[in-house]
Amino acid sequence: MLYILIRTFAACLLFAIPTADAKDLIKFWAGGPGRDAYDAQLLTMALDETKEEYGEYQLELVDDVLGVNRGRRLLGEGTVINIYVSAPRPDNQNMYTHLLEVDFPILQGLLGYRRLAILKSRQNDFSPVNSVAGLSRFVAGQGRGWLDVAILQHNGIQVNASGEYKSLFEMLDRGRFDYLMLGAHEVVQAVEAQKDLHPNIVVDHDLLLYYPFPVVYQVSPRYPELAKRVKKGLKKLEANGRFDQFFRQQFAGIISELQQHKKLILLRNPYVAKTSPLARPHLLLNPSPALPAPSQPVIEQAH
Repeated sequence: MLYILIRTFAACLLFAIPTADAKDLIKFWAGGPGRDAYDAQLLTMALDETKEEYGEYQLELVDDVLGVNRGRRLLGEGTVINIYVSAPRPDNQNMYTHLLEVDFPILQGLLGYRRLAILKSRQNDFSPVNSVAGLSRFVAGQGRGWLDVAILQHNGIQVNASGEYKSLFEMLDRGRFDYLMLGAHEVVQAVEAQKDLHPNIVVDHDLLLYYPFPVVYQVSPRYPELAKRVKKGLKKLEANGRFDQFFRQQFAGIISELQQHKKLILLRNPYVAKTSPLARPHLLLNPSPALPAPSQPVIEQAH
């Protein structure tokens, strides 16, 4: 429902923004359902915060299914799209190191919380899992080119990364791997969207995983002023409290659900420093006073 409401807002926004006097044409690639509407609205808020300095703008949402590698290539070219959201990539896995990363984690680590989509018939196989060692007996499914693949492999987890997102549910249904790990905030909606084609796929109800996974806006190198503008806007939103307020409004329910999980497994992300604020699952450890007190999960740390 959140996705539908904000997607409607985003569609209306395209008609609300004047085009004749627009100073900048901003082409934002909304990569898929679940989080992209939040990304687009936050981008709009950041751009609005900087109108006095940078002027008006025209925002265009690009909904095409591009895939990770093609999307990054098009972002580098800056014609079809000139801004999108992604996790920063290490140089040894980055074919497009020239992309401009806006150093501001827009999801406060939320995308690092993961849940499992599994076959309904296998719930009993996963119920006893409460450690990295236990999880490593199973094969995870991930998309080709996803940064998560290297993170999971670093933690000793087997991964099948031979498919694209649109084929992963079919692969799971056919037993090509044991589970599909997705963002905790998007997995329920993703499974619901597949229920007609794959009714045997459900969301595991016990296990929650976390690894540091900062998500930032990335901008085409042809638009350095856009990168500066977005960062200034986000910093202003942070300073005046509107960023935290907006984040909590959108995800308070999800955070509350995460806090009730009894089993939490922490994985390492070798590309994020152990001293990073995101190294620990702070959304669970430091909840908002407006949210109910979290249960105390059993935490298993990867070594």
